[in-house]
Amino acid sequence: MTIKTNLLSLFVCMSFFLTSCAIDGNNDTVEPPTKGKDPSAISPNEKVLRSFDIKFPNAKDITWRVDDSYYVADFTEYSSATNAWFGLDGEWVSSKSSLSSSELSKEIHESFRNSVHSGNRLISRHRLERKGLGDVYMLETNNGAHNINVYYTEYGDFIKTVKNYGDYIDRPVEVSEEVNNVVASRFTAAKILDMWEDSLSLKVGVMENNTYKVAILTPECDWASTIWEVKEADIPTVVLNGFKTSPYGSTELNSIRIMEHNEGRSYLFYFFDGGKNKIATLKESGHFTSIISY
Repeated sequence: MTIKTNLLSLFVCMSFFLTSCAIDGNNDTVEPPTKGKDPSAISPNEKVLRSFDIKFPNAKDITWRVDDSYYVADFTEYSSATNAWFGLDGEWVSSKSSLSSSELSKEIHESFRNSVHSGNRLISRHRLERKGLGDVYMLETNNGAHNINVYYTEYGDFIKTVKNYGDYIDRPVEVSEEVNNVVASRFTAAKILDMWEDSLSLKVGVMENNTYKVAILTPECDWASTIWEVKEADIPTVVLNGFKTSPYGSTELNSIRIMEHNEGRSYLFYFFDGGKNKIATLKESGHFTSIISY
């Protein structure tokens, strides 16, 4: 994949119009629930009920529903409104729990205050826990036109945004063996946090040694590139000088990211200029590759 194609993938990855991807599983040995069945008549199988009681012993006001091939319990536990998803075999796969402001890390608060969504009305806060994945934190906001869900790591790293048109649900994310193998081969002791896709590629958010990175995979599940944010002090002098001596060198930087790809590394400088957000891409030699506006 060329640097130009990688940059396009990056732009789609970081753009405002990201969509969420959930890959539903199935179990051939158990009859799936019937979607649309009267919720009052839903009775999960014994395995599901047993798993639920073990994981959520203090749950109250429990109601059950079905979504695709999952049983979903909506309930309260202590002061938190929670929904939990279970497979047909009774295995817990994910939960989403409401949080108070004090339960969010100071890093998440700071990231949100410094984001383009800080002017939005904050509706709710949630923690997403998913089997085999690291925890993710979601802030549901409203900008006056529609709801926007903003996702962060516990350290305040931005993951993605999703437009919420009123019926959006954070369904379980099941990571395929292929994706797990790619992550294991490219990263050291990394934890997958999230996974989503667009028309160009599959994105996998991972935490490696307390650094949040996004791996970009092709539709065939081959690694194409990895991108992560770095501080100015971590940029090679030749690259930083290449930007500082350019016509954009006096602009205030919003962030700097490294993109690792088959051709090596590129350095992406994010800034605001001429009424537009821009990304300048430089090679490891310090030479410009491109400037794009978005």
